[in-house]
This record gives sequence, C-alpha cells and structure tokens, in this order.
Amino acid sequence: MKNSEIIIYIFQRNQRNRFSDSYISSSQERVFSPNITKDIEMNNETYRSFWEFIAEWLPGYSSRDDVLESDILTRYVRDEEVWEEDLKWINQYYGGDKQLVVKQLIDLETKFAKESLAAYYENMLKK
Repeated sequence: MKNSEIIIYIFQRNQRNRFSDSYISSSQERVFSPNITKDIEMNNETYRSFWEFIAEWLPGYSSRDDVLESDILTRYVRDEEVWEEDLKWINQYYGGDKQLVVKQLIDLETKFAKESLAAYYENMLKK
C-alpha cells in the first residue's frame, strides 16, 4: 500500500472504532488498489467524517493558514464561490491549473491526516 492508501485505511478503521459500525458503509471499508484516484469514491458523508476527525485532532486546526489554504483550494476545485483576491492568488501561484491545485490538496490533506493521527494516537497512549 502507498502512504496515502494507508492513511485512508487507518482513518476508516479509526472511524469504525470511534463511531458505530454503520457510520461507514461496507463499500468504504475495502482495501484500496494501487490506483487510488480511480478506486476511492468518497461520498459526502465520508468526506465530512474525514474533516470532523481533522478538526478534532489536528493541532491548531482553527488558526492554521494551511487549513485555510485547503478550504480555498477545495472551493476552487468544486467551482464554488471563491473571493476575487483568492482567485488572483490561485491564478498567480497555480496558473489556474486545477490539476496542480488537486495535487496541492492531496499533499495538504495527507499532511493533515498524518498530524491528526499522530495526535490521536498520542492521546490514546496517555490513557
């Protein structure tokens, strides 16, 4: 498994332990193939669950610039409303290329997942 596959697998395993077994459907509990972009079909509930976990466990979540960056880039990729000032920054930094923006989102969200899981397990070991 690639690092990103392991993180998602661990996240989903933790979600099953943290919430009821019905919280994540059985189709989301599978082990992922190497072609993660085609294999993962996150529905909105899973994506919300991911961000609920991040919001709870990521140190400094509410005051981090990289979390704000992720929010802005996510809205851009989804064709949601983005402030003009943010659009200028996206066009300047990424040339408006959504492929580059998605790559940055994957990097950011992988970092958030790793940091959140580390905090989660540190907390578990303290008990």
